[in-house]
Amino acid sequence: GSVVFPDADVKFVLEASLDKRAERRHHELSTDGEEIAVAEVKRSLRARDSVDAKQWEPLLSGGRAVVIDATHRTIQEVIDVLADIVMRAVPAEDRAAGA
Repeated sequence: GSVVFPDADVKFVLEASLDKRAERRHHELSTDGEEIAVAEVKRSLRARDSVDAKQWEPLLSGGRAVVIDATHRTIQEVIDVLADIVMRAVPAEDRAAGA
């Protein structure tokens, strides 16, 4: 957000509980044929979270990003929430112009 689209009208940070993210990632890896314990996936995510937290702090601390909790939402539900926020935040003429 702050690097790729620094002038975006709306910025988002997606969150989900560690347990839910580990469950989702484990399912993804298992589907791809990888054998890994959920506990190991959880440890890996926890380590990544500590690194990522430093990168996301500027967006979160200044209130420059809308935080969306995706723990109990499907992908389509998250997309719908994001689209709704953008539709309310960005004037129609700017959306039409691709701004």
